[in-house]
Amino acid sequence: MTYLDRETSTESGQPVELYVFTIGAEVFYYTSAEDTVTWAAQQYVSRQITRTDPAQADGDRKQELTVTLQSEDPVCARFIGVVPGQSMFLDILRFHRADTQAENVWSGKIIGVSFKLRGAVCEMSGMTSEAALNRTIPRFKYQGLCNHVLYDLNCKMLKASYQHTSTISAVDGRTVTINGINTAEGDQWPVGGYIDFGSSDYRLITAQTGDVLSLILPFSVDVVGQSVDVYAGCDHTLATCAAKFSNNLNYGGYAFVPTLNPFNASIV
Repeated sequence: MTYLDRETSTESGQPVELYVFTIGAEVFYYTSAEDTVTWAAQQYVSRQITRTDPAQADGDRKQELTVTLQSEDPVCARFIGVVPGQSMFLDILRFHRADTQAENVWSGKIIGVSFKLRGAVCEMSGMTSEAALNRTIPRFKYQGLCNHVLYDLNCKMLKASYQHTSTISAVDGRTVTINGINTAEGDQWPVGGYIDFGSSDYRLITAQTGDVLSLILPFSVDVVGQSVDVYAGCDHTLATCAAKFSNNLNYGGYAFVPTLNPFNASIV
């Protein structure tokens, strides 16, 4: 029997749903079945997990849904205390026992996490890529600062050329110490850049005092003694783009926009 035959059958269907959570290099394989399930040579661990039907609005298909797990689950634990630096994605598959064919039920990005019933359960809200792309947002803003994301295709800078690899020697809350970075790269070199920890998590660097770097959020795991990659930052001004990166030809802002708005202030 085909998947469709089993799905529409009144007696032959034995549906099982599979949940694949991906965040960076970490992948969690779950199933809502009562026991561990193996599909395509991959084991899916049984979890107490439920979901809503994908909500449809304004003619868009399979937009948003909510997945509920127990709050002590490792997936939920990633959002306790410190929000991870990378986005989490979810794929939901459905197949029938004694069948090898699976269908994709839903795929998208986790856009919100909340803990309810005094923290006993965790609710994750997801949105499909199609729904995200349906939002109207400006591609560029008419502003003095550069619109490009540092190291993206429009910026055209190679981040490997502005990489400093070293070891974290100390951690104190949101600050980390990387011995020698100030001497090797100079003062304020990493501000506006980020620390990449094993390609699984990263943090924006907001300030620098010598070898001590301030992060927007602390890492969720102990990183003392760990090797990290630090990438140079940019304040998105034309002066920094030219002096630090020699990239002013690719500057994505309108550096000479008048600071005085004639529509709400006198030009005299």
